[in-house]
Amino acid sequence: VIKAPTLLELNGPMPMSFPALNHVQYRLTPEGNGTRLALIHRAMGLLPQDLKHGMPQGWEHGMKRIKEIAELKTKNRNGGAR
Repeated sequence: VIKAPTLLELNGPMPMSFPALNHVQYRLTPEGNGTRLALIHRAMGLLPQDLKHGMPQGWEHGMKRIKEIAELKTKNRNGGAR
């Protein structure tokens, strides 16, 4: 589901090699001079315990990378550091 510019939802096995189904929702909302990105991830199926326990750290890393890339693009769009 895409409801630009505020919502992106993805469903499916997402690169998992075992029986599992995922639903990932990215929601963007204006906040001050920026945008807040909220993430919801739901998964069900035969998920190994190590994957379940590592998922929060994986999503945290992914969200940090999205923030870094967005901030770099904003900086470049605004003519770099001044």
